[in-house]
This record gives sequence, C-alpha cells and structure tokens, in this order.
Amino acid sequence: MKIPIKNIPFCNIDTNAWSTKSFNNQKEFADFLVENCFKEPGEYFFHRSFTVDGGWVESANNFNNKGRYIDYSEDTEEYWDFWDNEELKCRLGVIWLYEDRYYYTTGDYYFAINYFRIVNKEKSYNETFPTVRDGQYHTMLYEKISEIKHMNSGELKRRQFLWSNLHVAKSINYLWFENNKRIKWLAYDESKIIGAESSWYMLDIAKKHLNLNTGWYRGFTPDKGGEIHQRIKVKDRDNWYWSGNESVITAHTAKTNDSAGVGGNTFWVWYEEGGIFPNANLNWQYMEPSITSGGIRSGSMCIGGSVGDLDQCKPLKEMINNPSAYGIYSVPTKYYDETGVVKYCGLFIPAQWCMPEAMDEHGNSLVDLALSILDKSEFIGWKSGEMKGSLLVENDEASWVSLPEEEYILKKSQQPRTIKEAFAHRKVATFNSAKCDKRQEQIKILEKDSKLFKKQGLLIRQTTGIVRLKELLEFNVDKPTEMKWPVDPQLKDKRGVVNIYEEYNPKFQYFGGVDSTEVEITTTSESLFSITIYRRSYTEIDKLTGKKRMVRGKVVATWAGRFDSSDETFEHGMMLLEMYKAKAACERNKPGFINYCRRLGRGQLIAKRNELPFDKDIDVTANENDQYGVWRDSAGKLLKELISVTKQSLNAEMDVIYLDKEDDKDEIGQIKKIIRGYDYIDDYWLLEELKYYNDEDNFDRCDSLFYALAYGTSEELSFPNASVEIESKEKKKTYNKESGNYKYFIDPNKIAKSFRKNLLKY
Repeated sequence: MKIPIKNIPFCNIDTNAWSTKSFNNQKEFADFLVENCFKEPGEYFFHRSFTVDGGWVESANNFNNKGRYIDYSEDTEEYWDFWDNEELKCRLGVIWLYEDRYYYTTGDYYFAINYFRIVNKEKSYNETFPTVRDGQYHTMLYEKISEIKHMNSGELKRRQFLWSNLHVAKSINYLWFENNKRIKWLAYDESKIIGAESSWYMLDIAKKHLNLNTGWYRGFTPDKGGEIHQRIKVKDRDNWYWSGNESVITAHTAKTNDSAGVGGNTFWVWYEEGGIFPNANLNWQYMEPSITSGGIRSGSMCIGGSVGDLDQCKPLKEMINNPSAYGIYSVPTKYYDETGVVKYCGLFIPAQWCMPEAMDEHGNSLVDLALSILDKSEFIGWKSGEMKGSLLVENDEASWVSLPEEEYILKKSQQPRTIKEAFAHRKVATFNSAKCDKRQEQIKILEKDSKLFKKQGLLIRQTTGIVRLKELLEFNVDKPTEMKWPVDPQLKDKRGVVNIYEEYNPKFQYFGGVDSTEVEITTTSESLFSITIYRRSYTEIDKLTGKKRMVRGKVVATWAGRFDSSDETFEHGMMLLEMYKAKAACERNKPGFINYCRRLGRGQLIAKRNELPFDKDIDVTANENDQYGVWRDSAGKLLKELISVTKQSLNAEMDVIYLDKEDDKDEIGQIKKIIRGYDYIDDYWLLEELKYYNDEDNFDRCDSLFYALAYGTSEELSFPNASVEIESKEKKKTYNKESGNYKYFIDPNKIAKSFRKNLLKY
C-alpha cells in the first residue's frame, strides 16, 4: 500500500513548535516507527500534556468545552486554515517529540479521538469522543506499520475494546479525505455491519456529526445501508456531472457466498467480527488479488475480533498463529501462553491491556494491576466495599471458577490473558481442567523450590548396550528443549526431551503406552511420537512398625518428540521401554513402531491383543497375522473406553491427608486434602493437554497416557501387588499413660550414641 511519507506534521511538545518530517522511502518510515514509536501497552508512558489536555485531543476538548471546534466564522481565512491543517493531521498523522521519546498518532487514530463520536457506556451512554488509551493507539500503529510494509493486519482481541468503532472511524477517514478509494467491509452475519446498532449505524452518526460541526461537508450518492459513495450531482450551465472524491464504502456478507465482495480494485478490506467468520480464510483468498498489483500489495486487508464458537474462529486462529501464510505482519508477544516465552504472531490484545479499572489518567495500561484483578476475579471473587483497581465493588462477586465449567471456560476466552486461553476448548472439558490447573501451579512451586524429582535429556545406548539418560547439563551444543503444547509446526527441532520422574526399580513392574507417528518430519506437521511409562501400584511394608501402605501407580517417565527419521524416533521410544523393562500398548493403525520393534527382534516390548484389556467388540479386526497392539476403530468405541479408564484413574481417591495439631486443634482428624490421580502427574505439558483435550486437535501425550493407564491398571486388577519392605522414615508414636501424651519411639540403632540416654525416660 502506498503511504504518504513527505511533510508529515511534527510537533515538539516541550516547546510547542510545529514543523514537518519527511522520509526518503516507506522502509525508512517503517523502520523509524518500529525503532522509535512501537512499544507495548504499559510501556508507552503517555503524559497528561499530550493525551488529556494537549495537542493530541485539542480539537475534541474545544468541542467538549464550547460545543464547537473553533471560534472563527466560515468567511475568515483562519477558519479554512484550521480545517486544512486538521485534514493533514487526519490524512498523514502526527509525529510528536516529548522529552526524548517519539510518538506517532496515525491519521485514522487522530481522526477517531477528535472527530468520531461514540456512545460511551462509561459516561452513562452519552455521546463522547474516545479517550486516549495506549492499547488502541498501539493497535492503530500496528496497522499503519503493516500497511507501510505492504502487509495485511491480523488481530485477536478481548471483548469491549472499541475495535469496531476504531475501524469504522478509519473507514470514514478514507471516505472523507482520500480520492478514488474503494473500501469494503466483510462480515459473516449481515447484522454485524448493516442495521440497527451495526457498524453502518456508527457510520451514519459520524457522518451527521462531521457535516454539522466541521468545515468538511460531504455529500453522497448513493447513501444507503451497505453502500455510500462520496459524490453529488452538480449542474454547470446545462450539463450535469458528478463532483466529489469518488471514494466508496460497500458492505458484503459471506454467509452464503465465499467470494462475497469480489470485483474491482480495492484499497482497504475490513473483516468485522473475524472471530465468528467460519469462511473468512476462503474469502481472504478471493479478495487478495483485488489489493495486489504485480508482486506488491497496492491495498491492505485487516481481520480481527474476539473469539466466538471454535467452529467459527478457525480461520482467525490460523491467521494469528501462522500470519506469514496470509501476508499478515507478525509482531512479538509474550502472551502466547502461560510460560511467557516470546512468539511472533498476529497482534494479540489481551485482557490486561486497557482494562478501565486498571488505567491511569493519562491512558496508560497498568498491566500488573490488571493481572492481579483478573487473578482475584477468577479464583477468589470480590466482596462489597473492596476496590477493584479504581472501581468500588458494590455487590459481592463470586469467582469465575464457581461457574459451571462450560461457562467458566467461555468467560476466560472472552477476557483472555493469552492467545491459548482465547482459543481454549469451549465445551465442558473431558477432564477436570480446574484440577489440572491446580496441579500445574503445584508443579511450578515444587520446581522453584527444587522439590520435584525430574531429570531431562535424551536417551543414548552405551557400548555395553545399556540405555541411559544423557541429561541436559551434559549437552555442550545442540541441546534439546521440551516440546510444549500446542506444537509450533514451524519449529525445526522437535526432538523434545525425555522426562524421568522416578527412576527404574527392579522391584516394580512398568507398563507403557505409545502414540506413534507414521511420517517423516515436515515443517508443517504438529504430530509427535509420544510414550508414557506407568509404574503399577505396590504394597509398602515398614520393617520397623510393620505398617502396610498402598503406594498407588503413577506416571514415572514421558517423552513427546520426533527425530529427522522415523527409525531414529522409534529407536528412542524403544530405548525408553528397555530402560524400564516395560511392555507397551500400541495402535495397530499406526504399525510403524510395532514393525520396527519386531524387525529388531524386540517384539516382546509390544503387548499382544490378548494381553490388552479390550473386549472383542472393540478390537474386531484382529486375525492371526496382526496379534500385536489394538485397533482404534473409526466409530470411537476404543477411544471412549480409553477415556473412561483414564477418567476413573485421575479422579480416583489415592490418599487422604488429615488435619493434625499443627493445623487446628479443634479440627484434628478432619480431612484436610484428598489426593487424586491428577496429583500424581508431574508432567506439566501432559496436564496441559488433558486440560484442553478435545476430538479435533493433536493430543499425543494424552493418547499415550490413555494406553499406559488402560494397560497398567488392568494388570493391577489381575495380579496381586508387589510387596516392598522399607526402613521407617518417621518416628513411631507410643502412648505414655502417666503423662497422657504421645511420645516418639526411634530405633536407637539409627541414631548417634550421644542422644541415646535421652531416650531412656521414654
């Protein structure tokens, strides 16, 4: 898109001196904006002198205070000079210098905050101008940089961000001041752009305000819902002709037509409510040629919105996560997921930006305060009389987690803190997402305090043939990293790491679950090879006290990753089974791993059909030639059984912790905490997959867990537990009749001699 780069209005706010600034080419202009102006909400440090009282909104302030923009009459030179200068600011934007910081108010944003009236629900639903806020400034600056770079814009946002208002204002700015520009609005649902309370309704309000209160009167023919053309018929002597800039806005709906809006050259395309636009990707491909000339974009497209139903938002999800495929300008975000690792995506506007109760008076987002408000809202709730940032809470507000699960997930998706939250599964979760969340938080704390046993690395086979873990600290170069979820398909190194949470013990029995992969590595595949090792339960016998305790089965090792070849991948999975002397349940549908093990004479590592706990009506394809593994049927019988077993295992009551004298004397003996299967999982990313599990995306870790649990728990039911003797780790309580107190007995052979005589009194 060709952007004006000469004589851009420039103001030194400290001296109030006005001049202009020019650039040699668009690249130079883009570099200037990226390096000097484009920050992040919370980091712009807006000042009152230019966002509340100063030049940014001087025209709006004049109108608010006097009911008019200027005091001059139409027959004065000053009147027309003012409107000419304001038109330049609306077209070219303004570069501001404050102390040592540059700001660039794009033309469309300058127009919006000074000349576009909104119905403001924060001001008792009165008509006002939008107040300056860093998140909205940031959004419009992102789009301008995209356009200067000849790229499109893709934006994922939280609810109630004035996003539609800003883009209606941008459209009107083009319509009012540019020549021969074709603007097209696209939506899936006609009601979003035409009709009462629609985008077109905003356009009509703004048009009336401009023609009544500015020196920029414009006439339109036609002027109707869905089409507006800036021209009027005038008569010169006996001839009629069109007069106007000939710019046009048209609105189109794609509900019944993927190619809606196609036809003629287009300058700017705006996709309203992109989060509920299920065929936006197809329409995008139809529209792309209309904004290109040769190999360069002569126009630009912008899609964005909040996320609706997941079936409708797939195109927006793909555009945000894979922007380069759609010519969308990508920017770094630390809000991709909860890890905070920076990833390049389309623009993401999280809930913590521009939250009204977490903004300062100058329009700066108070991000840390916003995050603390969101945390309390989600997990604790609010009491009447508390201050929620700048907002006084008048009535008690329950926490989000107290909502029914489906509503809770939906509420988070509408106020997302991360991209992943925005696209989280909407339906009632298959597994308990709250318990997964809680266990993940526990894992973070345990890892921070170095209280979680975990070794990470890759497996190697020593010259003796023994398999061992080469830990990460042993890698000087080419160190692998753990694969997260969802998988970035563009990630080149997908080896992942093996996680060891409990080392092999020959006294115990282990079972594996494998989700294999059948294709060589590609730059677009999200599929991983995943293997889970489950240690079956056993009976622990204390040699000192004779006390018996059931130690539940748990996941002790995991690996999710893949190498450059299938054989390398299968070899790594086979080595993990060897390390734990485990036999694995696998799918025959993906026979690569099964065939690899059998080809190397290691078929004993694969469970046969008659060893697996599935009825014949589930595995109906077996014959004498395919006795290894189990068949995953297309009807979903096997998957239903696997999920049922996994739910039972994860929800099972594994242990109970009771209150003791250190907690509350009055409540001794009451249940303090019930330990369930979720609390026995130490793999953070396995919990992440369980939290979002659905029948559409890749959940390789989940699939391998399903097989490991189904196989391992069935063996626990079929055969008695192993018994393991241990040395007492706790002191034995004995009751002293004389004192009426409990005393502690310790084996004197286990303590130093100097302490022995102190024990005689007991």
